[in-house]
Amino acid sequence: MAMSELINAVNLGFRPGNRYILHDINWQVHAGEHWVLFGLNGSGKTTLLSILSAYQANTHGELQLFATSPDQDNVLSLRPQIGFVSSSFFDHYYTREIALNIVLSGKYGVLGVQEEISDSDIIKAKSLLRALGLEQKMHYPYHLLSKGQRQCVLIARALFNQPRLLLLDEPFSGLDILTACYLRETIEYLCQEQSLALIYVTHSLDEIMPQFDRCLLLHQGKIAACDKTEKIFTDALLSKILQKPIHISHTDGKYSLHTSQPSALLNWYEKFSDC
Repeated sequence: MAMSELINAVNLGFRPGNRYILHDINWQVHAGEHWVLFGLNGSGKTTLLSILSAYQANTHGELQLFATSPDQDNVLSLRPQIGFVSSSFFDHYYTREIALNIVLSGKYGVLGVQEEISDSDIIKAKSLLRALGLEQKMHYPYHLLSKGQRQCVLIARALFNQPRLLLLDEPFSGLDILTACYLRETIEYLCQEQSLALIYVTHSLDEIMPQFDRCLLLHQGKIAACDKTEKIFTDALLSKILQKPIHISHTDGKYSLHTSQPSALLNWYEKFSDC
């Protein structure tokens, strides 16, 4: 295995019941790479990230993180090296925990706060929350924060250890315009770190930053394509996935999608608007 290989998934799958959510995932990610993980709702993106973050175990295939196969004995040494932002995942676990404690839990990659928290850790966590505009919300329970504020807490938690692998699941969701700008600047800065790999999930083509030059396209739990981003976002490939004729434009480093047919929703609205 190459020294710079952070993720090596071989025939990885996840089948919690009778149906595969992920199947035959073969993927390698190296330090310094910036990946877009793209797919329709229900394609398995968040599940894949939860496995790569070592919070969820795969049921099939093999996975190595930092040249180590995750198991019950080493998972707590792997998680602190991975920053994971996903409200879809953490909203199931956090309710009454206060924002400050959630950020501190990132030190050990656990869902609760460990006793081995120093004064310097607290200062560090508070400064992160302050930088994200949550100085007045540090002691608020998670469920009383707005969606954007919860997202900021998870971003602070993910950045706490300056991780080697950063997994961002819809990181801009719910953020106000200023915080989104700050986060974009931070991601652009992190993309300069050669020792850090980033994987970024989004549903919006216009959120894809030029630095994310590699793309893994998931469809129905399987890899539909894995290549340079510019080779994935083509009219032919995405029209096939979406089963609709679409056109992708790429201008000034930004992608956008255009349809050649009215949507079913628009057709419905026009049909019933005169009733």
